Amino acid sequence: MSAPTRPTIVLIPGAFHPATCYELLLPHLHALSFPTRSIAPPSLNAPPPSLVAVAEDAAFIRDTILQPLLDEGKDVVLFAHSYSGVPACAAPLGMSRTTRRRKGEEGGVIGVVCLAAFLVREGEEALVALGGGDPVALRRDHPAPNLSTFSQPERFYHDVPRPLAATFISTLLPHSYLAFHSPSPKPAFLEEDFTGRFAYIKCTEDVPVSFARQEELIRGTGVGWVERSIESGHSPFANRPEELAGIMGEVVAVFEGVE
Repeated sequence: MSAPTRPTIVLIPGAFHPATCYELLLPHLHALSFPTRSIAPPSLNAPPPSLVAVAEDAAFIRDTILQPLLDEGKDVVLFAHSYSGVPACAAPLGMSRTTRRRKGEEGGVIGVVCLAAFLVREGEEALVALGGGDPVALRRDHPAPNLSTFSQPERFYHDVPRPLAATFISTLLPHSYLAFHSPSPKPAFLEEDFTGRFAYIKCTEDVPVSFARQEELIRGTGVGWVERSIESGHSPFANRPEELAGIMGEVVAVFEGVE
């Protein structure tokens, strides 16, 4: 008898990061027999006029990534880091496996895993997750109008060995400024059919999004989360990929037990 098909994990990187930021994590997920897809949202290095809002990122995740997989009858887990928590939490609205089974449809989103991610209410800007306003290191209209860069990228990798951190930093790209300052769509974690299907992995040594702030964001949603922690800075996919993959596997097992 063949082993049951595991859900496909779709990985969305945070702001400024290309999809290749997960290249050290993917082999460990594959070792656990998870198919994967990793892709950056259109706000990353958006071409002129670079006016990509967070709602467009959510629509891209939903229509370009999730819907084709569901059309194939696949079960999907969505994984989001940092900024991408906002569009990724909104993208699967109405797509839970529970909802689709009720309609007689195969496949569905069985859960969303957020890693040190921004969480906001409908209508709020993504940077409300950091208290509102621009972080000091965020450079607006750089290197071109409507784009932004982060002048202290070492904060993303402060606990990563320097040569490896330098490699990751060298891949960072500009990000649409509007994505940080546009109304966020309704998050799917408010949908009843997603009860028990949202998880948050807290990074205990995080600098950009402190551990305390991560806990505040979770509580601020007003719903229950599957919670895990990893002793890491903001980017455990760089320096603790095997451990992160193991935690993700545990969380997926929780999702698979939800009916």
